[in-house]
Amino acid sequence: MSGDCAAIWLYIKVNDKKKLKGDFALNSIKILAVLIIVVGFLTVIGAKFIVKRFELNKKVVCNMENELSEEEVASYKFTKAVVNCKMIGMLIALPGIIMFLFAFKNG
Repeated sequence: MSGDCAAIWLYIKVNDKKKLKGDFALNSIKILAVLIIVVGFLTVIGAKFIVKRFELNKKVVCNMENELSEEEVASYKFTKAVVNCKMIGMLIALPGIIMFLFAFKNG
């Protein structure tokens, strides 16, 4: 009888360790996913600041420059740079969202 109890106790102990390793992996995936999502969304929220700080609007190419006034070209370049920055932010956040959904689907 005591041999059976020891075997059951050992079985439970081994399975608990496996479960703890799995929980640690899922928790680390959840934390990493949240960090990636936060970085991506901070990029989206701070897109105007990023464009102004690094002057990304000067690097944007405008194909219809001769058809617009100088103010419209500057506004167009700034808006296009902000949209590009927001797109990059969403692309940064996308893997985090996928990881987040995967982690909560399994646990």
